[in-house]
Amino acid sequence: MPAPPGSSPDLSVARYGRGHHDRHGGTTRPRWVWPAFVVVALLLGVGWAWWSSQAQANRPVDAQVFGYEVVSDDTTRVELRLDRADGAAATCEVYAMAADHAVVGERTVQVPAGAAGATGVTAEITTERRAVTGLLRGCDASS
Repeated sequence: MPAPPGSSPDLSVARYGRGHHDRHGGTTRPRWVWPAFVVVALLLGVGWAWWSSQAQANRPVDAQVFGYEVVSDDTTRVELRLDRADGAAATCEVYAMAADHAVVGERTVQVPAGAAGATGVTAEITTERRAVTGLLRGCDASS
């Protein structure tokens, strides 16, 4: 099919036809696809932000390792800092690890109820061999 005067022929269109492409060479999509994608992405982002804020909020006991000391081949001391909003009793699990990353001792520490706010707790862990670090597995409010 000859090209109209003053235009160059598009050989690929002449040979293969337009197919599913529009007149500008792009694929044809309904106009609502991109706005719908943006709305769904925004809803997912807002939902995730709300969920993560709720998961971190209102934690009755917040704890972290303040320090540790390897006292001997069979004892490691772990110092914890607990922050309790309501002063509730807490149960914390601490453990000691050796240089090969094996857990060589662990202990559950009961922290009695007390004043709200920051509290320091020291736990001694008996180990089966020399540890290189003392760690906190977690703390939960206990009844």
